[in-house]
Amino acid sequence: MLIVYFQALLDALLIVMLELFFYTVDEDHNLYYCMSSYSDPGTTLYKRSEKGKELYCVPIENEVFPTTFVLGHHNMALDGNGKVYHLTRQTLLQIDSKGTLTGKMPFKDNPNHYSLSRYLLSCGGHDYFLEDAALMREAYEITGTGTFVQKEVPALIPADFGSSRLYQGPGGILMSSSTGHLRQYFPETDSVEDILYWEDSDIYGSVHSEPDRAAPLRTAIALLVCNFDGKMM
Repeated sequence: MLIVYFQALLDALLIVMLELFFYTVDEDHNLYYCMSSYSDPGTTLYKRSEKGKELYCVPIENEVFPTTFVLGHHNMALDGNGKVYHLTRQTLLQIDSKGTLTGKMPFKDNPNHYSLSRYLLSCGGHDYFLEDAALMREAYEITGTGTFVQKEVPALIPADFGSSRLYQGPGGILMSSSTGHLRQYFPETDSVEDILYWEDSDIYGSVHSEPDRAAPLRTAIALLVCNFDGKMM
């Protein structure tokens, strides 16, 4: 069904010359996507049902949207209750299940803005707002309607955060590390655990004198777990 969605979107792009910025899919298979016209500086957020019916169409005016993207970093997130969080260059927007703008949080000026990357991650109905720069990382869980409540999440800021990156995985938030381990964040305990060691996958072939019969299985598990793009889930 998702293939039908995107084929229809591509057809629309070719016809009216629109640009698709972001998209995501919720647990009920509703599709959310943000589009802009080359002839109009405004951007519009759409929500469509699994069968393609338009559920709402929200014009977003006076906002500038990011034009560059980082692998694994998302500019849109869902809270599991129908609300959408949406990043622009200047603000974090919140839109409810009916398409009404219910919250807007302007960003403060940051002295590291040239290297700054803002993005959203989701895990088990929780939404997180992050800022990465050359010498810092800030991580917050965002809740509330209208007025945002930001709760710091130290577990997403490891000691080696300078060489650690966060990704939206199909089952939650994944984190690389300087030790070669892949980690996963668990919101229930607000903790991070190692889930695999990359060298165990033996992707380049075993260096042992005897065949490593478990290597293909470890490789398959590593590739499955590290399907970072959870947008299609």
